[in-house]
Amino acid sequence: SISPQTAFDSEQIAGLAAFEDGGGRVLLLGEPMEMGFTSFFIVPTSTENPAPMASVASEFGLAFGNGYLYNMGDNANNYRKIYATPGGGSGVTEGVDRVVFRAGTTVTGGQPLLTATAGTALSTTREQATYPVAATSGNVTAVGDASFFTEAGYQVADNEVLTGHLLDFLVSGEKVPGVPGDTDDSTEQR
Repeated sequence: SISPQTAFDSEQIAGLAAFEDGGGRVLLLGEPMEMGFTSFFIVPTSTENPAPMASVASEFGLAFGNGYLYNMGDNANNYRKIYATPGGGSGVTEGVDRVVFRAGTTVTGGQPLLTATAGTALSTTREQATYPVAATSGNVTAVGDASFFTEAGYQVADNEVLTGHLLDFLVSGEKVPGVPGDTDDSTEQR
């Protein structure tokens, strides 16, 4: 799922959970929530569905942050283009020295795969830390940016290596045939 505009309903989440539990692989790509201004408050630009990935990510013990990450000192020619480096041993990060995220946010929970470099700050708190930006939990991998999959994004740093490993991750699972089972024809599929 790449930065959906609407939240998954309970039946769709149950289907993804059964798919993952049956050995299927799930990739969640989320980005920071868009924020806008009212007369007195900063609010999500879409109040109808301010965090569409929240319910599905939480099903797998993962969460995407609300703010964007930035680095004023160590960046890829723009403070919002942050660097991230492998944060743990995983085939997804094999051969990756560093990647560039143009619209990064934090990913918490699970086993961290990539962390933002030192000096990176979170827009909502302005605190600097080595924030996790990608994590895995079971057969689910969550990445706090989708821009590295774009034409302009995958050709910088080791983004292409990461993209290839994520695609390998998706097709290398050992899913049990027939899981999650037949779906109701009246249910809209995403």
